[in-house]
Amino acid sequence: MPLETPRFLRRLAEERGARRAAAWAALTGLLVRVASAALFGSRLHWSDERAYFAHAARVSENQWLGPHGFTLIPPGQYYTLGLLFHATGVSLLAARLFQACLSAASVWLLYRLVRRFSPGAGALAAWMLALYPLVVYTAGTLYPQSLALFLLLGCLNLLSDHVQRPSLARAAAAGLCMGLTALTVPTVLTVSPVVAGWLWWARGFRARALAEIAAVALCCALAIAPWVARNYVVEKRFIPIATVGSQILFFANNPNADPDCKELSILPRVYTPEIQAEIARTGDENGVYFRHAMEFIRTQPGRALYFYMKRLGHFFDFYPTTFTRHGHNSFLARIVVGVTSGPVLLLALLGAWPLLRRGGRLPALWVLVPLSWGLANAMFGVSIRYRVPVEPCILAVAAWTLWRFAFRMEDSQNEEPARRPARSS
Repeated sequence: MPLETPRFLRRLAEERGARRAAAWAALTGLLVRVASAALFGSRLHWSDERAYFAHAARVSENQWLGPHGFTLIPPGQYYTLGLLFHATGVSLLAARLFQACLSAASVWLLYRLVRRFSPGAGALAAWMLALYPLVVYTAGTLYPQSLALFLLLGCLNLLSDHVQRPSLARAAAAGLCMGLTALTVPTVLTVSPVVAGWLWWARGFRARALAEIAAVALCCALAIAPWVARNYVVEKRFIPIATVGSQILFFANNPNADPDCKELSILPRVYTPEIQAEIARTGDENGVYFRHAMEFIRTQPGRALYFYMKRLGHFFDFYPTTFTRHGHNSFLARIVVGVTSGPVLLLALLGAWPLLRRGGRLPALWVLVPLSWGLANAMFGVSIRYRVPVEPCILAVAAWTLWRFAFRMEDSQNEEPARRPARSS
């Protein structure tokens, strides 16, 4: 005799019950993240945090174009915080609480993304994101991954809306979100061709879909264009977003690189006196780093591929390895992240292919985005926090795997519209 389905699961399978559960998840996520922000306190713990905070303070003082240092790192995070400081004053606590609110809002966006296919899996994914230690931990910092996570989820929601109810306005808004994400974490540009291919497929390979993809690309470019113009005015040369990209590419692709090492002790071995002398002689730091990285890949392809595969594996590490050690990233904290990340990654791996076979077009996006994101990031120096913007997609697949196979719950009636290409309006 089959066991009766628990009452709370039956409620989650209904749109109303799932929506209520997701709302509670977002509220719980906010409380947890505010507590995390309070634990980090009023001290900057990492050099990157200090850079973002200092640049944001300059923006709050109306130094909009900024010095050469503004070009080193992507501007999305510190411009957002700078605008916040215009309202709150320069405040580290305000910045941490803002990050907490963005991360909590992302809980609802994840539910909204998944519930089109399965309300129950959407509610489960929302609760997983609300309490997921890696994302909660990141939200307490000033790192840009929380903002990128929020913007990318907004983009994926708009694209999914567009597939179900085609609208050029939605496509344009998705492109704007993608452009803002690129200004925060430029890696999104490397996966944009995958997203474009998915959109063309999801819209049935129609000619109109190409115009919609062009609208997404145009709005993405328009979002980036003001910063490109700023870089040309200040730096006197074309720089799409930031100059740190070539340096990170070289850090990962050179004869002295170590794909397993995340310690500061490796830096003198990578950025050798010869490299520094060449930069001083040419005055082209970006060009020197890029040229040497490409030379290594071209002349030692086997070793470069080995390094790449090692970094790809590290992208899916269970726990973080960091440069700086203090009480907030202790051994216990890494254990907490590890014992939660491990099962989630395993569930996502086990459920990805069944979801692709069963789900059709909308859930395919949840699999394609983190996979392509990982493949792109592995070209550079990899850290587990670089996975955070796509962690909701991984959680979505893991939640569906639990919902379908562990809880043995069927998907809702929302599955069918995702299988048929929506008609053009």
